[in-house]
Amino acid sequence: MLVKLVRNLAILTNFMPAMEANIILISVFVLTSFIGLWHFVKVPLSRSDIYLGVFVILFAFSIIHIVNVKTFFQTEYNPLILLPLNLIFLPFYFFLRYVDSFLSFQVFNKIFETLILIIALVEISTHLLPLGAWVYSQQFDKNLISFTFSIKRVFVIVLLPASIYTLWTLIKSRHKYNIKSADDKIRYRWINEVIILISVLVLLVILPELAYFFSFRSYGLFVAQGLLGASIIIYIGLRNLNVQALLAVESAKEINSYNPETSHYFRKIVNLLEEDKLFTESDLRISDLAERVALSPNYVSKIINENTNSNFNELVNQYRIKLVIEKLKNMEYLKKNIFALAQESGFKSKSTFQTVFRKYTGQTPTQFIKAIDTPRK
Repeated sequence: MLVKLVRNLAILTNFMPAMEANIILISVFVLTSFIGLWHFVKVPLSRSDIYLGVFVILFAFSIIHIVNVKTFFQTEYNPLILLPLNLIFLPFYFFLRYVDSFLSFQVFNKIFETLILIIALVEISTHLLPLGAWVYSQQFDKNLISFTFSIKRVFVIVLLPASIYTLWTLIKSRHKYNIKSADDKIRYRWINEVIILISVLVLLVILPELAYFFSFRSYGLFVAQGLLGASIIIYIGLRNLNVQALLAVESAKEINSYNPETSHYFRKIVNLLEEDKLFTESDLRISDLAERVALSPNYVSKIINENTNSNFNELVNQYRIKLVIEKLKNMEYLKKNIFALAQESGFKSKSTFQTVFRKYTGQTPTQFIKAIDTPRK
């Protein structure tokens, strides 16, 4: 049935003249690029906007590649086909970063994200092989181009399990927390939409390669892939801008309203930090704290902001510095070096510890020790 669908879709798009198809694809490229760039100039600009903007722009470049992919069905080659325009893992990596940033916690395992980035870099290197040969010899190496597209199919196959893992993680994370605030509902409703849209997009990426597996090659199929895929990307880009605007409105409403429930949960958060000393865990994330109080990370972030006028990292660092100061005043530095005391308090990096210590005390650790030692002498 799937094979029949692929053939019918290709036959349908093949009725479109090549020149007309190119004009439509280039128009879609301009529109998609504009929406991607829009994410860099909107106000207020968030990190998630930047990640999604890159994701959209990278996909737009793949549309330009489709314009030139017909070289496989003709004898003439266009140098543009040699450029790494049709990447799949680099935009995929930026999509993962977008979700992490949008939901304000590490949704995906760091090892998984690093692996995707490494695959993306390998993919770029592979795509540059024919370009390097062309620059060196000023001639197209058809065998090398064919080899590159064969490797491309391997990347597409690898994309499938990576996408399945991504979608499974998203589904798992959206049911993990007790969603209380209005902006939480907006975020998680949007993520539900994203799960469906990205599933369809991955199927579109795989479709031409699946057709190739069944010895069926058609330029029309690539055109259909580009148009349908671009439609999804354009929707994601525009919908994200709309969602961010809705979130800004909800945040403004909550800032202007008193919610006694947040004080109740803040006491729970403080109790976890002070009694259980969660801050001594160097890998403590806001999602870990959120899980302990059965709330979403965004809601926990909002509670901390509302009650302390600081963010999660600042609050945790305050507790860590307080503990370090207690250790220094108790002269524990005579038994252990200062950074060892900092590690016991939850700091992972020496430079971070020194920066944070100076921020909260106005002194370096060494200066602080001299100051407390002077009265004793």
